[in-house]
Amino acid sequence: LLLNARTKGCKEETEKYIEFTAYVGKIGVVFTIKDDGEGFDHRTELEKRRTNRDAPTNEELLNSTIRLGSGIGLYFPLRFSDGFSYNRKGNEVMLKFNYKTILNFYNE
Repeated sequence: LLLNARTKGCKEETEKYIEFTAYVGKIGVVFTIKDDGEGFDHRTELEKRRTNRDAPTNEELLNSTIRLGSGIGLYFPLRFSDGFSYNRKGNEVMLKFNYKTILNFYNE
């Protein structure tokens, strides 16, 4: 999603910024990523990913066997986070990960 913020949100323009924050809490971590871009229609794009019958497998996502720029960035929060939300404009995302989820992921 950081790469999406750089390439799609900021369109590689060096005068635009990306803000990344991390909050480490007792039960998990919360990351936010915000770019200076115009945003995007995340509702429509996420719905496309949720209903895509040709969606990449988790292994393909983790091994980066899908070409960049193909929309795989939106699969990550759908598959691996414990919750996420975009602001209305679509230029900021908040991702939540519980420690239990993280540990289970690494123990598989």
